[in-house]
Amino acid sequence: MATIFRASRGLTTQSAFNDMQTFVNNYWGSPAEEKVFPIAFWKLKQLFAASTIEEVAFRVTDINNTSLVDAEWIVFEEGMETLLSPPNVRPGEFYFVIDEAVFNSIKGAIDVLTNPLNSVIIWGRLGKPAPTGADYTAFVVAVGCTVIVTDIGGEDFTTGFPIPPR
Repeated sequence: MATIFRASRGLTTQSAFNDMQTFVNNYWGSPAEEKVFPIAFWKLKQLFAASTIEEVAFRVTDINNTSLVDAEWIVFEEGMETLLSPPNVRPGEFYFVIDEAVFNSIKGAIDVLTNPLNSVIIWGRLGKPAPTGADYTAFVVAVGCTVIVTDIGGEDFTTGFPIPPR
């Protein structure tokens, strides 16, 4: 049976935001070991629009093993909870479900998410309240990304390349 959790509110205080890193460290062991699971903001909005019930899930597999854990963002549709509830259906999978209304309630106070730039990425992060145990938490965090520019010979170059070469 898959495990399904639903988001109900955002991180509303600085201390709650700071506590997130403790949870993340408890899961991964150290910040250097953490994997994040990104989705572009525009793509997340596209998934919400594709769902008839306006829900998106952060689907996590192999959550018990930090070496094998993987995750993806999917449309969560009406009836999926029922389909995933029998004991032998997708055991070990975790679905952290976000309703668009809950997501919109937290983004209202963040200017860049109110009128998003193409460079906004949403990270799915995994954590747990204690280093031992099997209670898991997912965090959904907005991250601003910029093109990396290097200084080579006094000129700025981006760290990218065209395909095909020019």
